[in-house]
Amino acid sequence: MTTNISPIFQQTLSRQDWTIQEALIRSGSLPTHPTLIGNDWSEALKAILFSPVEMLVITGALDSFALARYHLISQESNQGTTWVSAVSDAEEAMHLSFPYTFEDLVKLLDASLDFDGASAPLDSSFTVDLAEFSVLLSVADILKTQQLEALLARSPGPAQAFTLGDIHKTLQLGLQTQDTHWWVTTGQILTLFPLVTELPHLTQALEKLVQKNFLAIREHGYLPALCGDFLGSLLMPLSSASVTLLHKTPTGILREADTVLGIRTATAFWTLNFRMGEEFPLIDVVSAPALLFLTYINELQSLYQQAAFHSTSPLLNKTEPLSGLSTPDYCQACHQSLQEGDKFCTHCGAPVAVMEPPKPQTCPQCGHTPIPGAKFCGNCGFVLGVKS
Repeated sequence: MTTNISPIFQQTLSRQDWTIQEALIRSGSLPTHPTLIGNDWSEALKAILFSPVEMLVITGALDSFALARYHLISQESNQGTTWVSAVSDAEEAMHLSFPYTFEDLVKLLDASLDFDGASAPLDSSFTVDLAEFSVLLSVADILKTQQLEALLARSPGPAQAFTLGDIHKTLQLGLQTQDTHWWVTTGQILTLFPLVTELPHLTQALEKLVQKNFLAIREHGYLPALCGDFLGSLLMPLSSASVTLLHKTPTGILREADTVLGIRTATAFWTLNFRMGEEFPLIDVVSAPALLFLTYINELQSLYQQAAFHSTSPLLNKTEPLSGLSTPDYCQACHQSLQEGDKFCTHCGAPVAVMEPPKPQTCPQCGHTPIPGAKFCGNCGFVLGVKS
């Protein structure tokens, strides 16, 4: 099943063999829940959804497996590691029950998106390596610290130039207090790789960012050259989001192929696509107005509704109504095309035989009626097509 994603996202997510399956529904500050292990998804979701701090990922069932996967982004904190393991096997997923509908989660998303003012018409895109991206995050952290100090001192003023030493120190302090694979700035930006901290690589990254007009050389160091663009967005209140791309193997098992991280501000949504380069991972950055992010979620919701999702949950245990009598595509007498509702062929006048709808398939183990083409029963997980 293919997805109908807005063109701005298609620039980053255009891969023919992958289907977008996940969209982050809500995000706050770092998760502080106790460790969640196992398949007690109902209790896990109750603890997450109705807490002010969470990062919940929902997987929509956009294929014949009709499965949904939820997992929490792993994050080290002084409260311990918060982690709900994802399921990658469709048959295993069929045994799980989810008490929340996709519509419920979208309502939570809409409630958490509080936009003030119109969206800026951003359409920027660029690619940086992990060393350059590390510098950009460090610069954003330095500028935010300057803003906070100026606010506390009640003496607002222009940004102060920063040096390579400032950038190196910021990255080192960040990595000392966070898990090395999940570096978090004051704006809650996550990366999927350890950030670069070696001085030679940071020096080269600074030179590249000056050439790309992200930073400008000043007398006492560096200053942002594009405050109104990506770096400017990093200085605004932020929340993170992620879209995980999955592909289906020849055996029908869904495998995680890549993850696109997103940064949402009041005016823009930036997708950050991590991919491997020769020396460092590369990050493709694409921006879109924040309202396009809402459009994107609405498209996922529409696709989800079309997928005829099944679950053992009473809220989700619904089946698609069977279609009624239908007209065949062509006349059996003269083989001319027919239109829906024709009782006689418009070419030769022969009566049209109305096609009976196929009888619904039922699970031989529990009697549940799955959607047409399903390979597993949505109620008990029985492999369809295999005699019991």
